[in-house]
Amino acid sequence: MAKWTCPIEGCDVWVGAPSVRPVHKAALNPFFQGKDPHCPTHFVDLRYEPDPVPPDPAKVAKHPGYTLNKELLTSYSIKDQPELRKDLSKLMGIPDKGHKTHGKNFTSAQTMKQVIDNLFATTQGTMRDSAAEAVIRALGYDPRTMMMTK
Repeated sequence: MAKWTCPIEGCDVWVGAPSVRPVHKAALNPFFQGKDPHCPTHFVDLRYEPDPVPPDPAKVAKHPGYTLNKELLTSYSIKDQPELRKDLSKLMGIPDKGHKTHGKNFTSAQTMKQVIDNLFATTQGTMRDSAAEAVIRALGYDPRTMMMTK
C-alpha cells in the first residue's frame, strides 16, 4: 500500500496514499494550492512511499497446494453446469438443490472448482467432512482449505 510517512526518525505517523503520486497543479489563488499532507506532530511534509514492487512470479517458489489441476480449472458453460452440479453433488453425497437456469443470474461460465465450492458452502456438520473427503479422494482437492492435497 502506498503511503506518506513522516521523515523524522522514530515518528510513526503515516497517511494512506493512492498507488500513483498525485500531481498538484498550480492554483490561481495560492490559498487554495494543493499540497501533500504534513505530520501534525512535527509540522513537516510527509514523504511519499510508493507501493512495493511485487516479487517476480518466476522467481517465487510455488507451494504445491496452491497449484490447481487443469480439471478443476476447466470452464463449463451455463448449459453444461446443471449436469456437472448433479454429478458433483452425487459424488459428494449431498442433495442437489440446483434448479433450471434462467435470467441474467445464470449467464456466465464457471469452473469445476467454483461449482464444488458453491456446493460445499451449503454443507454442515458430518456431511461437510464426508463431502470434503469424497472430493479429496476423487480430485485431490480439499474444499475446506481450497487447496490441492496431491
